[in-house]
Amino acid sequence: MLPKSIGDIYSLSHQISLSYDVMELSVLGIKVVLQPHPGDKLDCLSAALLLNGQSVASWFDTPLNLPALLHSVRCSGMYNILVCTCGVPDCAGLPGGGFQVEHEGGNTRWLNTQSSLQRPYVSFDSKQYLNAANLARREFLRLYFTAQRSHQPFSICPAIYNPEDWEILGLTEKY
Repeated sequence: MLPKSIGDIYSLSHQISLSYDVMELSVLGIKVVLQPHPGDKLDCLSAALLLNGQSVASWFDTPLNLPALLHSVRCSGMYNILVCTCGVPDCAGLPGGGFQVEHEGGNTRWLNTQSSLQRPYVSFDSKQYLNAANLARREFLRLYFTAQRSHQPFSICPAIYNPEDWEILGLTEKY
């Protein structure tokens, strides 16, 4: 059983009967958009997480934290991959701690940090994971510079606060 929504991902830790004897590989997808944010006058440059072609969370509700995902490609660790548009995971009602990302044997796994089972609940082919992250970064930069050239006011969701996150996106200064 592969997760299809953010609710499925977080509820997996509470389902003791789940069996992960054979872990199926999921396909990571990322949709980068520059669209009006509902209820806001500015366009929002944001990304949505897709698992196996299915949207996990909306770009305007619980956007993908693209810098965190890009950092997770480089090394294992704890990452807040889904956050509120303001950049704060707890604000979106997501469990604290985010995803424990591990790289092993050609696979990248996300572990549920809230789980007492401590079993992987989604696993990707590491090359596919890297390719999806790099494609999303390129599309993010294309839309960023398109908006810049057109002098179109926009915001980035989630908000980016630290210089390392700007750097991993390929931007040396704030817009």
